[in-house]
Amino acid sequence: MEVIQTDFRINRAVRLLNENSSLTLTDLASGCTLSISRLSHLFKAETGLTLRE
Repeated sequence: MEVIQTDFRINRAVRLLNENSSLTLTDLASGCTLSISRLSHLFKAETGLTLRE
C-alpha cells in the first residue's frame, strides 16, 4: 500500500479554508507562514487545483 503524504502547510490551508471560506489569500498565506506565491505553488502541486478553484 502506498502512503501519500501531503505537505503539512497545505493541510493547514485546507483546514483554514474549511473553517472560514471568506479568508483572503493574504490571510491564508499568513496563516500557513508562506508567501502567497509559495502557497499557490505548493497548493497546485499537492492538489492539482489552483486556490481559485
